[in-house]
Amino acid sequence: ETFAVESAAGALGGVACVVVGHPFDTCKVNMQAARGAFRTSWECAAALLKRGGVRALYKGAAGPLVGIPLETGVNYGVYETTKRKLEAQARATAKPATALPCPTWHQLQAPAASAAGAPRGKESSETARVQQAQKHTSPRVWHTIVAGSLAGFALAIPLTPAELLKCRVQTSYGHANSTLLQAARHVLAADGLSGFYRGLTPTLLREVPGNALYFYVYESCHRCLKNPRYETSLASSWMLESVATVVGGGLAGSLFWALVLPLDCLKTRVQVEEGIGRGIWQHAREIYWAGGLRAFYAGLWPTMIRAFPTSAAQFATWEGARHVLRNMLSQDADQIV
Repeated sequence: ETFAVESAAGALGGVACVVVGHPFDTCKVNMQAARGAFRTSWECAAALLKRGGVRALYKGAAGPLVGIPLETGVNYGVYETTKRKLEAQARATAKPATALPCPTWHQLQAPAASAAGAPRGKESSETARVQQAQKHTSPRVWHTIVAGSLAGFALAIPLTPAELLKCRVQTSYGHANSTLLQAARHVLAADGLSGFYRGLTPTLLREVPGNALYFYVYESCHRCLKNPRYETSLASSWMLESVATVVGGGLAGSLFWALVLPLDCLKTRVQVEEGIGRGIWQHAREIYWAGGLRAFYAGLWPTMIRAFPTSAAQFATWEGARHVLRNMLSQDADQIV
């Protein structure tokens, strides 16, 4: 039941992600594949608009509208199910701990301040409280990292063929790959079924650690921003939840893409190349000799502009949808009872 609810909510989050972010993604892919033809994001966007208007920015969106909801459904479903199982195992093997809020910076600095002249009793009490809070929150870190990594591995399986077709459609103009169906037929005829998984290695290198970071940043920001002291009414509670979700999701997406963009650049080069595929190290050397380290960050600005709103929309939709679905299931269960 947990997997079904989280997967359905994650799929809806994927739809929101495509609607908000696909134009930025089209610019990013074209800048990565163009090998320096576009100097700025605005130049790339202007060229796309000149070629085909607004529709050019949504070129290849049909695939993501089908594929990304499937991918985000798998991602959120595996993540939340794995995390809950790890937390259940931890509760079964450990003594119950009192839930404490995330320690503040002043609390973490309390021992140093106490050593400078604060009463010893207050120092020991504050130190014990901070240590207890850290002990309580530490297992959650590992639960999030393990669950996020496993979800990233599962996500790479449907993501690789979907992104291969998307990248080829986005970078083709009047060629054989102008539609998803044409691109799929071309890959099948040239490389067989294995051709759909060209770029699997850089996708795994991007998604496994990146997904762990993605969920860790979101969970940490969400927990620290949603301070129970401010929940004085239903309205303020709802507003606090919304702000924590939007800010946490946006920061998670921004940091994710800032760190994994070089791997994403490699993935794009591997996937848009036709014929006998070269290894990622050959592509890495080619990118470096062509433009240095800066070349690995081709498409940085459209990616970063896209990252915050798309991730915020995705997490907000996921949180809202899972809340609605859980309420619907609980009401159905009450009626059966």
